[in-house]
Order: sequence, then C-alpha cells, then structure tokens
Amino acid sequence: MEVLAYQNQAKDNAGEPACIATVSAQNGLKSVGLVNKAGEPPQPPHIELKPNVTNIAYEIDGSAALCGTGGANGTYTGNTTVKGTSEGGAIGISVS
Repeated sequence: MEVLAYQNQAKDNAGEPACIATVSAQNGLKSVGLVNKAGEPPQPPHIELKPNVTNIAYEIDGSAALCGTGGANGTYTGNTTVKGTSEGGAIGISVS
C-alpha cells in the first residue's frame, strides 16, 4: 500500500507528491477484533471490525525533514462496520 502526501493543492493537481509512505506485506501482526452488533430495525445484525494493529513497518520516500523517516512503529486503529447483502438486499451476518 502507498500513501501519498502533497505540499499543496497545486502539487497534488500536478501529481507531484512530497512524500510516499510504502507499507509492504507483513506477517505476525495481530489484533483485529470482530464484534457482533444487533442491527437497529429495520437494519439486520452486522459486524464491527476493530483493528488495533501495532508495529507496522513502513518506508518513506521523500525529504526526511519534511516527511520523516521510515520505521516499524506504524499503527492501524479505528472501527469499520461490515454489513451483509444478498441479491441487493440487506441480510444479517455474525461471527462465532
């Protein structure tokens, strides 16, 4: 995965990133929680994905003064809702 950072809108429009952060495939990273959530009618049950992944290695291409340097201290946190559908309609999903 690559994340591009631009100094300003003009550089963004021109496709000239100041920094490129690259996260390559990694093994051994853990901690993504899955939580069953009751749907609020008329919505069916869904799953909340709760990542809390640490020690993600990444590389930085760009000015160290502006972009920093790479390392192995990246994190991924947040919440995401996963909903099920079948033939265009909402269906309940869960994990066990």
